Amino acid sequence: METIAQSLDSLTDHKQRQTIKAVLQWTRKTYTALEPRIAWSSPHFTKDGTFIISYSASKDNLMVSPEYKALKHFGERFDKAGLKWSKMIVRFPWKKEIDYGLLQDIIDYNIKDKQGMTTYWRPKETWQ
Repeated sequence: METIAQSLDSLTDHKQRQTIKAVLQWTRKTYTALEPRIAWSSPHFTKDGTFIISYSASKDNLMVSPEYKALKHFGERFDKAGLKWSKMIVRFPWKKEIDYGLLQDIIDYNIKDKQGMTTYWRPKETWQ
């Protein structure tokens, strides 16, 4: 199984690697109850077996995936911050500072909203 360290090694841009490493370390330090793992070739964090958030990298962005319900919940906030988002991800440009307050709010939302959930992903009927 691929490790988080191995997934970071795949990033060739030093600044991008340092940024995502800092985000992963912040997530682990801030949310000690979350369990890190690699799934779909990217770092995921789960709580009690249910997905909370994942991170991945593209050429121009740190991509954050918290599931559609959380993305929709924070959509206006993403728009005001000038962040592009879709049903799957919100893009944090590498050229901007990472908004850790926003990341914290997303993670807190998912932890609370998914409390007691027994599946990895939200059931489709709860996406909206």
